[in-house]
Amino acid sequence: MPDDLQPSSKKQRIDAVGRKNRASADRLRLPGFFMNESFKQLFRSAFLDKEDFGEKSIYTDYMDKFFVQESENTDNVSMSENHTMKKISSIIGSPFRVGMLTNIFPMNWLLELKHELSLLEWKHRSNDLYDFYQTDDLTLVSSKYKRIASLHNFLIDDTFVSFLEELSGTKLIRGRIDMAAQQYKKGGYLLCHDDAVTDWNLQDGGCLGLFTKDENGQPKAVVKENLPVFNSVAFFITGESSFHEVQEVLRDDGTPRWSVTGWFYEDIQDLDSDDNSKENEVELSGKYNLCPEPTELKSYGENDQMSVLEKYISQDYLKKENKEKLSEIFLENSSVEMKEFLKEEVYNKLVERLCENEGWEESWNEDPELPPNIKRYYTLNPQKLQEPGSEENDRDLGFVSDIAKFFESAEFSEYLKEITNLNISKAIKEVRMFTPKCYTMMHDKVIEPEGLDVVFNFMRKSSVSNNNLERTKWDSKKWHGTTHYVEDEDELLTIDPDHNTLSLAYRTKETKKFVKYVKSSAEFARCEVSMTFVE
Repeated sequence: MPDDLQPSSKKQRIDAVGRKNRASADRLRLPGFFMNESFKQLFRSAFLDKEDFGEKSIYTDYMDKFFVQESENTDNVSMSENHTMKKISSIIGSPFRVGMLTNIFPMNWLLELKHELSLLEWKHRSNDLYDFYQTDDLTLVSSKYKRIASLHNFLIDDTFVSFLEELSGTKLIRGRIDMAAQQYKKGGYLLCHDDAVTDWNLQDGGCLGLFTKDENGQPKAVVKENLPVFNSVAFFITGESSFHEVQEVLRDDGTPRWSVTGWFYEDIQDLDSDDNSKENEVELSGKYNLCPEPTELKSYGENDQMSVLEKYISQDYLKKENKEKLSEIFLENSSVEMKEFLKEEVYNKLVERLCENEGWEESWNEDPELPPNIKRYYTLNPQKLQEPGSEENDRDLGFVSDIAKFFESAEFSEYLKEITNLNISKAIKEVRMFTPKCYTMMHDKVIEPEGLDVVFNFMRKSSVSNNNLERTKWDSKKWHGTTHYVEDEDELLTIDPDHNTLSLAYRTKETKKFVKYVKSSAEFARCEVSMTFVE
């Protein structure tokens, strides 16, 4: 018997064939209709048409025929209802180009991938920009998991990279991709920046939100919300025009939003450097008052400093021995916190006027402070404080104006000097309200002056719980809305919102601060008088 027909040799050949078949099965391939030249031509034409800002969908009959349809017309045309036609992709033209491919992976393979991802270590990532769970770079773990490895190999393979280039008109670097998996659990989000689930609807949150830009090149508002679609791929060219966000997940059933994100790098050697630099110039000044100039402190107008302080500040904080203790704490920590700072009757009246009384919302501006890649919150409307009304209302409005005047007075700054030993003569002041979905973010182009941050927190006093009137308490763990001070990757200080609390913190130029995104579950707004005193 020839050697090649010996049982051992025959078994070896069978094993070799089996390994080849398994390797072939593990290797992902694009569905045939995506590789069809007619499809690629239709998609590329729509994706690169800078004059068309509509939304298009591409359908196929699986027999090498493809049809383009305006998405807004699908209710009036039978194509979307035709069971012989299948939607395989769509192109969003505005506010920037986004391509979407559906049913790109085999279903069983995708479920196996999700299982492998669930075995990885998921780290909670949370800062001024986002709150989600994420794996390490999947490139580093792909050798240990078959499905993760096959996904990585599929994405860096020349076939897929060339496919993306054909669809998007870009030139990509070969062999380089950053990729990681994310889980957005309830309350998770990724705020505005430029850079897999079933049965999901708008009420569940977690949409990919696309922002328009204003005349200053800054994001303005979300005009397109894309639902997460199981087994779909969305791609777009990042840059100064592609402001987007993953909106807060609101599902109560514990279902997280799964995704794998990858970043390809464009080969920009052939691009005109001058044109490219001009395109990336962003005007952050103009209509946005991102960092106001400090103003000179003025006297409150009373006969002496002590009478001004006694009018507003709790008596305990005016005692010499207590001011000395506060000074010691500040000198040691560069920060100090004072609970029940204002006199009780003063605080109650402030809260009633700005947080509780009928029509209190009218004291705040209707439109939030923007741009959303830097901040979103509401400010007190100074004009409302000057509008005439009833005698009682006028007294309330005058009272609020008096408190605002007190916080930026020379008398109050002298009080701060006693505690901090800082020589301060100017201040920046803003009265702010953080409702759900409000926040501030750190930004390289927004540099706040070094100085003493002084923040006075207030919020509505009472809520009904079990038919009893109770004093509210801000739940920082569930609602966030906390103020954070960071330097590089180190968190130096966290301040929790609380009733009638004054917080002092000295901030150097190297230190950044932000107010963490207030989640949709927050039951009421938190407000603050935010000031920075400088020399």
